Amino acid sequence: MRGSLVSLLLVVVFVLTFGVTLDSQATPRQSNSRSNSAANSGANDSQTLQALLREVRELRQDLRTATVASERAQILLTRLQAQQQAVASAQREVDAARTQLERTESRRNNIESQIKYYSDQDNEDSTPDASKRQNLDEQVKSMKELLQQTEPQRDTFQGAESRAKDALQLEQSKLDALQSELDQIDRALANLASQPVN
Repeated sequence: MRGSLVSLLLVVVFVLTFGVTLDSQATPRQSNSRSNSAANSGANDSQTLQALLREVRELRQDLRTATVASERAQILLTRLQAQQQAVASAQREVDAARTQLERTESRRNNIESQIKYYSDQDNEDSTPDASKRQNLDEQVKSMKELLQQTEPQRDTFQGAESRAKDALQLEQSKLDALQSELDQIDRALANLASQPVN
C-alpha cells in the first residue's frame, strides 16, 4: 500500500512537472504570436497613417493650387476691366479722329462741288455778262485757295486716325492676351474639379 502510494505520488509529480514544462514552452510561442500580431497591426497602422498623410498633402496641394488660381483670376479680372476701359478709350480716339476726317472730307467735297459749279457758269453761254464772269472767276480762285487750306487738315486727321487705330489694335491685343490667360485658369480649375476623388 505504501509502495503504491509512493508510485501514485511520483506519477502526480511527474505530470505536474511535465505540465509546467509544457506550459513554459507554450508561453514563449503565445508571446511570439502576440508580438507578431502586434507587429503586423503596427505595420498596418503605419501604412494607413502614411496613406492618410499622403492624402492630406495632396489635398493641401490641390487647395493651394485652387487658391493661387483663384487669386490670379481675381487679379486678371481687375486688369481685364482696366484693359477694357483702355480699349474703349482708344476706340473713342479712333471715332473722334474719324469724325474730324469725315467732316474735313465733307467740307472738301462741298468746296469742290462749288468750284465745279462756278467753273461751269464761267463761260459766255451761261454768263454773258463779263463782270459776272470776272466775279465767278474770283470766286473759283478763292474756293481753290480754301480747298488748298483743307489739305493739311485732312493729312493731320488721317494721321491721327491711323495712330488711333494702331493704339486701338495694341490695346485690343493686350485685352485678348488677358482673356486668354483667364481662359487657361478656367480650364485648369475645371480640370482640377473634374479629377476623381480617391
